[in-house]
Amino acid sequence: MRGLEVKKILVANVGSDSLSIVDLNNDFYMKEILIHSMLKESENNKKSFNSKDIPRIGVHQLIKGKECNILYSVNSYNNTVYKIDIEKEKVLNSVHVGSYPTHMVLINNKIYITNSDSNSISVVDEDKFQLIENIAVNEKPHDIVFDKKNREIYIANSNGYSISIFNLDTNKLKHFKLDVHPLHLYLRQDYMYILSSQNNGMKNSCILIFDINNKKILERIYIDEVIMNMTTVNDESIIFTTNISNGFLYKLNFNEKSIINKYYIGGMPNNILWDGKELLYITNTQKNILTVLNYPKGKIIRNIKVGKEPNGLLFL
Repeated sequence: MRGLEVKKILVANVGSDSLSIVDLNNDFYMKEILIHSMLKESENNKKSFNSKDIPRIGVHQLIKGKECNILYSVNSYNNTVYKIDIEKEKVLNSVHVGSYPTHMVLINNKIYITNSDSNSISVVDEDKFQLIENIAVNEKPHDIVFDKKNREIYIANSNGYSISIFNLDTNKLKHFKLDVHPLHLYLRQDYMYILSSQNNGMKNSCILIFDINNKKILERIYIDEVIMNMTTVNDESIIFTTNISNGFLYKLNFNEKSIINKYYIGGMPNNILWDGKELLYITNTQKNILTVLNYPKGKIIRNIKVGKEPNGLLFL
């Protein structure tokens, strides 16, 4: 991720079923595209939509396809994944997966999708764009990441006190028990950060450091209120995490197990993405903005109006 050259950032807006495209080389110019308008233009869907009768899609997350102009959106409300040509602004195809899908990863021409309400992950063939199989995991899987070194997929079971580990070489699934509810996962070299948000009567949120080689928890830090997402930066002891209950972005030092700085964003800061240099991009589901923060200076350099309930982020 260090020194990544990016030209645009895409924002998935759950509330308005749209994508916001922000041009980073053109003074953060923003263009919003409704998913339904891309469906109307699709060769596979000639139907015209009446705005009063439009079903909700709930576009939640975006990933890149193997072709530079292709991306995939996972849609929580209509239980689908869309294949999108972002240059032509068209939905090329769709596939139904499990109930309430939220996150996905692309591995060797297969897309693995977590289905929160059917306690499974779906596997989709990227080339044929067809569902291959559904694999049962634990309760309410949410996030999913891939460890290339060990060829293992990690699934955060957000209501199951566990992460599921699926080995692609052996096709074996095992579960690692936790004493918290994992929501989001973040891989960095030989470690995985596990974020557990405050819920179900838990007194605090927390972040755990998990050794992916030895499969054990090394450290943890507890945080008041409700944290939602995280990223590391150049200094791997530093973690940034968003707090939707008080509107702050926290800067944590995991070695010291402490919050070393706070940045007031306001509203409900949610997803967060690092550009590999000095900027953090943060979605705000209450204010419907994308905040651009220069973290070495601790300064917000831009608040960009996007669609409703922005969530997923993707660099292009």
